[in-house]
Amino acid sequence: MTEFTTLDLVGTITAALLTVMVLSYLLGDNIFFRFAVYLFIGVTAGYAGSIAWHNVIWPGLIDPLVSQELAGVSTALQHCCCHCALVADHIALA
Repeated sequence: MTEFTTLDLVGTITAALLTVMVLSYLLGDNIFFRFAVYLFIGVTAGYAGSIAWHNVIWPGLIDPLVSQELAGVSTALQHCCCHCALVADHIALA
């Protein structure tokens, strides 16, 4: 026999309430239906954002930058600082 936890009970009650809220549209557009739809849209957007972060953004953008220790950025900053120093020297001489 399976053992049910409090989390299982809460999940089942939430699922039942959301199902009744969605089915309440049969009686006409009401606040319960709109709440359920907005909740589903919000959860779906959060899930899609989470999947995009973990499968696309993190491995494709963040990991390469961190693993190279921002090599391209530090080289660009060194070049910029050298250029700024030359310009400052030129202005000081004028």
